[in-house]
Amino acid sequence: LLHAEVLDVEPGSKTIHLVDGQRLHYDALLVAPGISFREEAIEGFGPEVAEQMPHAWTSGQDIQRLARQLRAMPDNGRVLVAVPPGPIRCPPAPYERATLIARYLKQWKPRAKVRILDSNHRFSLQPEFEACWQSELSGYIERQGPDDEGRIIAVDIGSRTLLSDFEQYHADVISLIPHQKAGALAEKIGLTDGTGWCPVDPSTFASHLVPDTYVLGDAALLTPMPKSAAAGIDQAEQCARAWVNTYRGGTNEAPIFENQCFAFVHRSQAHALKGSYRAADGHIVMNEMIKTGQVGDPESLAATAVKATAWFERSAEVCFA
Repeated sequence: LLHAEVLDVEPGSKTIHLVDGQRLHYDALLVAPGISFREEAIEGFGPEVAEQMPHAWTSGQDIQRLARQLRAMPDNGRVLVAVPPGPIRCPPAPYERATLIARYLKQWKPRAKVRILDSNHRFSLQPEFEACWQSELSGYIERQGPDDEGRIIAVDIGSRTLLSDFEQYHADVISLIPHQKAGALAEKIGLTDGTGWCPVDPSTFASHLVPDTYVLGDAALLTPMPKSAAAGIDQAEQCARAWVNTYRGGTNEAPIFENQCFAFVHRSQAHALKGSYRAADGHIVMNEMIKTGQVGDPESLAATAVKATAWFERSAEVCFA
């Protein structure tokens, strides 16, 4: 086990260059490079925009910056959450964020409002979120889809303005979530295709583009499996199992994957999607999808919130032990 930062990878010579000057040679390379952003997809977007209109998608520092802006905004302020087209890391997260911000405003700044500007026609757990918005957060949150000028195509940082095709939007706090793609290392190695993500064999996670290289997690193109922490953990287990079977000279059966996405609508209430998937004919196919945390059932919502917290604590303990 070596804790080190990778500077570059040369797939041709199977060499990894570390920032301290070391070189490592490998027989097989497994990468989980996460995500990066398509800055060119929104005209005017750049690091300064990300600082003033925090997407808070990769950094705890950005999350704290967004929280400070919410606390400092006027009591009758306006919040915009701009959602990019999928696929993105953690599909329910933009709507969970908007919901929890609206909860905060309802308690502490009751004249304030949240508007979601959405590039997507549909979204994960949509009926559950919308039921919450209409019942418990009525008047505090609204959503505009792409047919209602919700797709943002440009930003003017000087005037703090978001622009769709025909509309301009201003707000006291803006969380502009950028379009996403695989992490920079994946692109540098040559693992990405025209989608910006990494096409892989869903049975082994072997790259379709670079020999003896495997991709896990958010960077891998494994639709319809969502880009979630639970999916990444399960992929890692399945990949490890496939490696062991291969090096022992065995054969690999088509794996069954499990994913679980939690989304809070209150500090102590959450919904969840639990799905199972399988690899078939070079693709991922959904087997089953189960929802927990029933709308209008406080006990079910509370129980799902407890499960969500327990899953996070257990997974963090496993991943960072």
